Amino acid sequence: MSKLTIAAAVCLAAFAFGGAKAEAQGPGNTFPDALDVQLARPNPLPFMKDPRPQDYEIRDGIVNRVHSLFLAGRFQELEGMAEAYRTNDRRTPAGAWKIDVFYQTFFGCMCEEEDQEARASALKGNLEQARKYKKQYPASPTPLLIEANILYAQAWHARGQGWAQKVSARDWQVFYDKIEEAQKLLEANADVVMRDPATSALMVDMASMTPVSDDVFISLVDSHMRVNGAYTPIYFPAMRLYYPNWRDSPQAIEFFARNAVKASEAREGKSLYARIYLHAYYEYGKDLYTATDVDKEYLRKAVFNLLNRYPDRHNFEVFGIMACDLEDWAMAAPIFARLQELPSQEYLHWGVDVPYQACRGKMYNLKRAL
Repeated sequence: MSKLTIAAAVCLAAFAFGGAKAEAQGPGNTFPDALDVQLARPNPLPFMKDPRPQDYEIRDGIVNRVHSLFLAGRFQELEGMAEAYRTNDRRTPAGAWKIDVFYQTFFGCMCEEEDQEARASALKGNLEQARKYKKQYPASPTPLLIEANILYAQAWHARGQGWAQKVSARDWQVFYDKIEEAQKLLEANADVVMRDPATSALMVDMASMTPVSDDVFISLVDSHMRVNGAYTPIYFPAMRLYYPNWRDSPQAIEFFARNAVKASEAREGKSLYARIYLHAYYEYGKDLYTATDVDKEYLRKAVFNLLNRYPDRHNFEVFGIMACDLEDWAMAAPIFARLQELPSQEYLHWGVDVPYQACRGKMYNLKRAL
């Protein structure tokens, strides 16, 4: 572990758990009651795992390896990777499914060209390569899912990333046609592709981008939850149903989150509740607690459950940001006590909106004058 700076050592002492509680040194510098209770307990969170390599470096390594093997036509090695990830539920240190990262490689042209025609040509070449792979491994779900992901990438290439109202009718038609082609490919080979949980996430994701009714979409999500309930990438595209640009029913997220926990609890504990509300936080920001019916105490327990399962720095940082932005000090204090064990220059995820030093300062101003 790197040596603590004097300032960091002082900070760590201020948030020591299990010891005597420091007295406020100025008027009004007191924590909320919930945090006073937290300070009287041992820290419920584990020490972070060695932060090298970083979670994002592991993910990038997977994508780069898959990219290289695919373009070189080394399909046997790709099969080995996918099968190992698929059958062993392998995760990154932060808990991301490696099989999900594997397929993320194909959601793009895997090229450096900026020209749209060149990118379209690269996607076409990737599709041809996927079909060569499929001919060599007709009984494997991997090339079928790669092909479906490339078709979905072609759909998005046609639509573009701009505002919906600026997309031409022709481009919308290509978008929906490519999605339908991908859906039909998976449905026609359901007995093969459903051996891979990534099928469920892709089917939900694509359906969320088409004009299906709420009832049809909910039924689709429920069916995949029953089959692959522990596969967390299913849930995040499903949440689009509750956001403002669709049904706009943030209160329904609580019901959805509780059902997600029931479907995944045997393997994930309560951690999926935390992941779902982190996703919702990215939509609602500081208004999360007022816009939704989240159970705050249950959320804290779920966050601590996740951090105990996956004590990776990435998780500590993103949930620390959320806790600070929401001013949930009972959640933030144990997280910050662990974050302060790392040199401040190694914080990767704190940005302009929720800077680390400003968040730490809020906590200090409440507790003591430095």
